[in-house]
Amino acid sequence: MTTTTSHQRPSFYREVHKGVRAMLASLVERAGRTDFGDAGNITRLRNETTEIFALLESHAHHEDEHVGPLLRSYAPVTAAELDAAHVEHHERMRLMVSTLVAAERGGPRAADLGHEFVVALSRFAGELALHMADEEELAMPALWAALDDARIDAVHQALVRSIPPQTAFAFYRWMLPAVSAPERLYMLAAMRAGAPPQVFDAVVALAARVLSAEDFAALAPVLGVAKPAGRVSHAA
Repeated sequence: MTTTTSHQRPSFYREVHKGVRAMLASLVERAGRTDFGDAGNITRLRNETTEIFALLESHAHHEDEHVGPLLRSYAPVTAAELDAAHVEHHERMRLMVSTLVAAERGGPRAADLGHEFVVALSRFAGELALHMADEEELAMPALWAALDDARIDAVHQALVRSIPPQTAFAFYRWMLPAVSAPERLYMLAAMRAGAPPQVFDAVVALAARVLSAEDFAALAPVLGVAKPAGRVSHAA
């Protein structure tokens, strides 16, 4: 899920991390608005949380499988730190879901448990942002120094092919509104050139749903796609 403009080298992290940041910010805000005295509200938050945590687990897994071997060869100290962080993140997400499940059971401590989750999630989001910054400021420069763009692109393509379509679409739902206009255009232009037409059409339809009218209108003439009839904008 990486793209590049004419003046940037390809990155395993740049665009997908923008989507992850947006996804986590949305979840933190959603958690803060939740009435933990209402079991139905807690259930909805738990469902949303487990879906987002599953995406984070998938993201870490694909990094470990495809980027990890490169980092262990060319930046072993950084690789060890990032690997350890992924293990820690897995455990913390498990504990946060357990806290939500306990709050969902109700009782006199439901509100306290709910706020405990909100604070834990906020801390987790901040620390994950630092982790992603380390990946972009430490890991990716080490790989740029060691590898040419063709090798990075080859590994990236293997990574993308390994992502199940449903998971990829879940990421695009967050990435498309979160990236810059040039990044979005490169992403979709590359997909149009290399993906099956039905996949490209499905992502364009997703873009029409999650982008603002202005952002989608900027894409339509360049990509040669029509604005869907009856489109209702509700940008993420």
